[in-house]
Formats: sequence, structure tokens, C-alpha cells
Amino acid sequence: MPSLSEIPHIINLANSIIGVSILAMPFCFKQCGIVLASLLVLFSNFLTKATCHLLLRAAIIAKKRNYEYLAYHVFGSAGKFAVEISMIGFLLGTGIAFFVIIGDLGPPIVSVLIGVENDEWLRKFLMMSVGVLIVPLCMLRDISSLNHFNAFSMLFYCTFVVKVSFKPIIVEVNSGHACVLSDVRQGILLCAN
Repeated sequence: MPSLSEIPHIINLANSIIGVSILAMPFCFKQCGIVLASLLVLFSNFLTKATCHLLLRAAIIAKKRNYEYLAYHVFGSAGKFAVEISMIGFLLGTGIAFFVIIGDLGPPIVSVLIGVENDEWLRKFLMMSVGVLIVPLCMLRDISSLNHFNAFSMLFYCTFVVKVSFKPIIVEVNSGHACVLSDVRQGILLCAN
């Protein structure tokens, strides 16, 4: 059981692992179907666990506490350079994915909440607003100052997952007929009439 002083670090780690990609999971499940999407998630879980295990063993054997220095120890300066370029590319791709998801999911939500038309200007305004708020936060040296922000985003992710998971069930209970999985390819729970 973690102590109270470790909880902010656990929340930061969980937020960086889960991230905004959880918002795209329902779409992935809709496109792949329940069976294939579940298998892909389990396979990705296995690959991630095996990769982390190998990295941890290599770091313990080489007595290195940093990923870049581990690559330098194993592959020399070319390996360290390749790891640094890969990490920059990964972070750049994560930033681009964040803005793509905000640009795709944000305007419909904001238009419903504040009652404005969902058009291209709303998307541009939302992406610029989020950029002005998020970019300075990304440049902080001490990420422990983001603990409250990370806790709020984890709460949002959990709320989103619960809402998406139970929405089909609530709709079917309210409509009064039993829900059967009619087409795995077309969605999470599609009801046959």
C-alpha cells in the first residue's frame, strides 16, 4: 500500500500512462469490434509488460538509472543519440495526437454545453485556447506542481469511461427491451429489435 506522500507521484504516472488516448478507445472498439479490440488491448498489455521487464533488467544489470545512459552504455553515443531522437519524436507525436483528439472531440462537447454552433471557428478557438493553457504547463521543470491538474484529469477519464460503458445499458433499460449483441463489428452494444 503506497504512503500518502507517494500518491501524487502515482497519479502523475497514471496520467502519463493513460493520457488522452483513453478518449479514443470507444472509437477503436467500434471500428474493431469487441473481440478483436479486447485481444489487441491484451496483446499490447503483454508487449508493454515484457518490454518494461527487459528494460528494468537491463538497467539493473548495467547499473544505470536513466534510459539515455543505458542506451549509451549498450550502444555507445549513436545509441544515445537514437534514443534521444526517438523520445523527441514520441513526445512530438503525443502532442500532435493530443491536439487532434481535442480538435475532434472538443467542439461537439463545447457546442452542446454552451449552445453555440459546431463549426470550424469553434474548433480553431478551442485548439488555440487549449494550446495557450497547456503549452506553458508542459514547460514546467517541477511536475509535482501539476498534481491537482493530474488528479482532475484522472477523474475526468474515469467519469468518461463509466459514462461510455454504461450509456448503452441505461438506454436499453429505459427503453424496456433486452439488449443482445447483434453486430460485433458495428459497436460495443448494438441491440437487435
